Amino acid sequence: MRLNNPKMNNLKVSLFFLTFTILFSCSKDDVSPTPPTERFPGIEGEWQLEEYYYENITTVSNKESSFPNNYNAVADDIDLKLEIKTEPNNWTIKGNYILNLSSMEDESVTKEIAIEGLSNNGNFSYDDYWFDPEEDPTGFPGFPNPKEVTPMNFSVFVIEDLSANRMELRISEQHVFTENGTPVKVLRSGSQIYKRL
Repeated sequence: MRLNNPKMNNLKVSLFFLTFTILFSCSKDDVSPTPPTERFPGIEGEWQLEEYYYENITTVSNKESSFPNNYNAVADDIDLKLEIKTEPNNWTIKGNYILNLSSMEDESVTKEIAIEGLSNNGNFSYDDYWFDPEEDPTGFPGFPNPKEVTPMNFSVFVIEDLSANRMELRISEQHVFTENGTPVKVLRSGSQIYKRL
């Protein structure tokens, strides 16, 4: 048997070119396209407040005792819009709603606060996880006054959900201060749910 058989060499070369052609004949068009990822403008835009509720737990302490003053707050009849711009970081909130407050200690103690013609704005800072409206939160004992119940009157919101059409800002904060020489501790937790307009 001859080692340098021209027919074998031709067959080897032909097989090599055939293999090469098959391997590299697929074009980029033959590759399955990667499905596009959904893109949305992030936190910037106009939002309609859909749900708003929070729990406020206040403990006032003195040397002899401490007493709670706790309530739940739920917004109804909401017609409130939040506009967020990121250059510069500015928010504007306008609208109306009714905040229904009920005592946790005595369910018969309630208060309704009608917020009408609310118009407020400010600066903010944020990242992928939190939104800080840079407001000075209030936390005095008892039910809040109407000027204390703007939806942006919290220290920092956790961005619980942010999609093309929905944003949920979770409220979770604690304040400790002294009022007329008496230590006060305020815990707030709740949520605001917005729909993109």
